[in-house]
Amino acid sequence: MTEGKKINTKATEVKTQNQKAAGTKSASTKSDEERAANKRLVIIGAVAVAAALAIAISYKINTDKKAAVAAQEAAEDKAATEIENDIKAIGTVTLDSEPVIASARTAYDSAETAVQGKVDNYDMLTKAEEDYSALKEADEADAEAAKAVDEKKLDKLARK
Repeated sequence: MTEGKKINTKATEVKTQNQKAAGTKSASTKSDEERAANKRLVIIGAVAVAAALAIAISYKINTDKKAAVAAQEAAEDKAATEIENDIKAIGTVTLDSEPVIASARTAYDSAETAVQGKVDNYDMLTKAEEDYSALKEADEADAEAAKAVDEKKLDKLARK
């Protein structure tokens, strides 16, 4: 073999070895890039899962808050209805109405402000209290007048 052929053969061998090495290196590099890409995909997936979880938790919290508010409003409505029924139970005001009026007043005064605001017939309670006071004053005036009349009758009888 001539010297030129030896050099060409050697060059071909080196070239072949370089190509093999380059091919191996490319596969290795490609594998590293694939691993890095897979890691990025895993991270992106984890972030997406975390975001979905945060949205679900937020929805659950909001749903729970809405349910709590609805339950509170229902309890307030029920309490207001009970007070309204207590006020309706007063009926026509007489001198015997004092315990029923006092009970309705106590129920109203002990209720939370939100409940008091939902009582639609509060004016009936205040009117019943006014009517009862007027009746009581009139009754006391009648009792004093009757006592005065009785005293006059006794004085007349005693003078005879």
